[in-house]
Amino acid sequence: MSDSPRFSLRFNSAEISRVFDFGRNTRTRTVSIGSSSYNLLQAETNESRELFRDDTRYADGSAKPIMSFRGGTSWRHLDTERESLSLDLFWSSHKENPFRPDIMPMMELAPLCNFRNLRSLKLTGMLQSYQLLIWQTVWLSHGLEELHLEMALEPCIRHTFCGSWPKIRGKWFPRTAVTARGLYYGKNGRGELQRRVGFGEYLDKHAIGNAKEAAAAVGATPDKLPVVKLTLMGFVVDSDPFFLWFNPHRLRSIEFKDHCVDAGFALPVQMSEHVVVSWPRQDNPGEPMWARRVTPGEIQLIDRKRTANKGDKGKEKAGADEQAASKPGQGKRSGKATVSQPEDAPSGQPARRSGGGGLLHIGGRRFLRKKKNTD
Repeated sequence: MSDSPRFSLRFNSAEISRVFDFGRNTRTRTVSIGSSSYNLLQAETNESRELFRDDTRYADGSAKPIMSFRGGTSWRHLDTERESLSLDLFWSSHKENPFRPDIMPMMELAPLCNFRNLRSLKLTGMLQSYQLLIWQTVWLSHGLEELHLEMALEPCIRHTFCGSWPKIRGKWFPRTAVTARGLYYGKNGRGELQRRVGFGEYLDKHAIGNAKEAAAAVGATPDKLPVVKLTLMGFVVDSDPFFLWFNPHRLRSIEFKDHCVDAGFALPVQMSEHVVVSWPRQDNPGEPMWARRVTPGEIQLIDRKRTANKGDKGKEKAGADEQAASKPGQGKRSGKATVSQPEDAPSGQPARRSGGGGLLHIGGRRFLRKKKNTD
């Protein structure tokens, strides 16, 4: 028989419940964890709803661009099944995040290709070309009808470039053509002008073709673009994309807004019969002007009093007479002499000076003349 001591461990129910958190505490903690998870989910849902408070529409029903869109995690707050999407891609400053670039990178717009049910797509405030992703989204959205693209800056054509490209405004008028010109002013299908031509956005036929190949690797694509209404702002446009990629049986409207340039734009003959082309009718819209810094003291503020009407003048004069009569001790300055307020006198008497030189009778009223102090 071994003489080694024996140890017995005894725990009461209170200690067991305290150690393993049995009973009521377990249920309470489970409920608290469940409620906290629900609160976090509810807060995330509210955050997703409140993130884009500017996701509204104009009076005519068209969608307003979401100005607070910043890419990145903002995409998860947009339903990919929606039929209308309007985004503003302009980054005004990087004060919110000093490490953020000044221009939205291309890959920030990559989730746009996940929207397959769009009927209207509007992108504004673009500071660089995103045509590869935009046209890929258009190829994958078979029901897309309205495509609205706006650049933040207008294109700049070099003075040394030999081409004569008019601005699409005023007395400009669209032309028709039988075949495409076959010219290309883009930069390797990136939607930008060649540097020898200038700087700006170019409606790039190669960018549309490359986007179709990329979209075909993901899903089914039609033979021609499904766009019905095309709106462009700040684009350099020629005729080749309309001959190659736009469907003559669907395209019905082309709207050129401000700062578009004609680089040989022409509609195919079969399109010209039913496609409506619109452009700004003003010859000279507001041109930018030079400004200079103003030094302190160069600008002066002039406070101009309001001119009273004739009726108001009579009321003001009557009120002044009543106020003057109520203050007989206060004088009124007129020329070199200072006279007191008038006292009633028989009307109809001519103006005269009294013998003592102290009173003046003017218009039936007496005025007390005060001598000028020469001390």
